Amino acid sequence: MGKPQYFSHFPNIDYTTQINKAGAQKKIKIKDYFHLMELKMDMVQEATNFYTYTIMNGERPEVIAHNEYGDERYYWIVLQVNSIIDYYNQWPLSQQEFDKYMTRKYVTDQKMNEIHHWETQEVLGSSGEVLLQRGIEVDENYIFTYQPDPNEFIYLTSQPFGVTNYKYESDKNEAKSQIMLLDSKFIYRYENEVIRYTDVIKREGLESALSVAEIYR
Repeated sequence: MGKPQYFSHFPNIDYTTQINKAGAQKKIKIKDYFHLMELKMDMVQEATNFYTYTIMNGERPEVIAHNEYGDERYYWIVLQVNSIIDYYNQWPLSQQEFDKYMTRKYVTDQKMNEIHHWETQEVLGSSGEVLLQRGIEVDENYIFTYQPDPNEFIYLTSQPFGVTNYKYESDKNEAKSQIMLLDSKFIYRYENEVIRYTDVIKREGLESALSVAEIYR
């Protein structure tokens, strides 16, 4: 994974990693990522400057950056525009990683197939209108009673379906695969604005840097 030069612009801070019983702190020097810029530029506000991207099985940010922007070092833009600060929990697991995670968490197939929660099934009226949306989490004993045709005295019921632990975890992991990417023609402008922002942090502090960001609201 290439190292983007813009990280060098962030100031170092002391970060506490451990506190002993006497209260003494063990610290290390890290980059001040806690003040990463949330760009409020026109290009960010315009939805047309972004497009939806589906992360493929096992695909990493630097691979996406290489394929979409021609340079793997722009992986940080892929992460930043999607507000991903915890790669291990916010990026989708590959199928192999997911299988290992499920085995570690649930141990047996029986546990994986136990019901995690219950959801409603979609119910349509006689004209195709949605009377009940699919996927609303409800109690196991929930029953939806409805009249398909208001002109007929016929009532039907719909019961929820069970979502297994495996299905729940799989859906949650799959949802992480849908991200937004910045149009490649804005990459250099985006990078320059981040560098400008972080240079202000180093010279004048966070408060001044935030005032710079306000320009792009």
